[in-house]
Amino acid sequence: MKTRSGTCGRVGRGALLAALSGTLLWTSAPLSQAQAATTYWRFDNAMSGCLTASTSSNAVFEGPCRSTDSAQQWRWAYANGEYRLKLLVNRATNKCLATYAKPDPYKANAVWQTSCNSIYNEGQLWRFDYRTDGTNNGYLESSWYTQARTSPGNPGAVYNDDKTRTGISSWYYTWSASTSS
Repeated sequence: MKTRSGTCGRVGRGALLAALSGTLLWTSAPLSQAQAATTYWRFDNAMSGCLTASTSSNAVFEGPCRSTDSAQQWRWAYANGEYRLKLLVNRATNKCLATYAKPDPYKANAVWQTSCNSIYNEGQLWRFDYRTDGTNNGYLESSWYTQARTSPGNPGAVYNDDKTRTGISSWYYTWSASTSS
């Protein structure tokens, strides 16, 4: 009886070690391409083109939409201590969308890209606020509660201000969001 129990015990321990080893090997294996795919977002303005990052400067502008243009592909990244807003990182430049809030809410604020800062990042925090009309349309809103927009008088320019205080058509503030991997 003791011999049988001892043998079963050793076999049991061996099987357990083999199972654990297999588990460790499985969990440490690299992720497949499908599992590791990052979702990228493209923001298409209702009045003009897509949100585009310059690959030669810190400029951000709207340009003709091209589905394969990595300068028009953005991903959301975690910001330290923030749950509602995130960093918006461009695929081509690996820089974050940024803005600031001027004291006068009726003035347009610049929008640009800069090195991402996951600690002090108030001007780099954004969210996409979907409209309630059942479409993929919404507003790209900053941590200052201002919205990104294109310009009726300056084609290609992207600004940030409070859509309720400017008198500019809400369509300049409206973006449709689509995703790709």
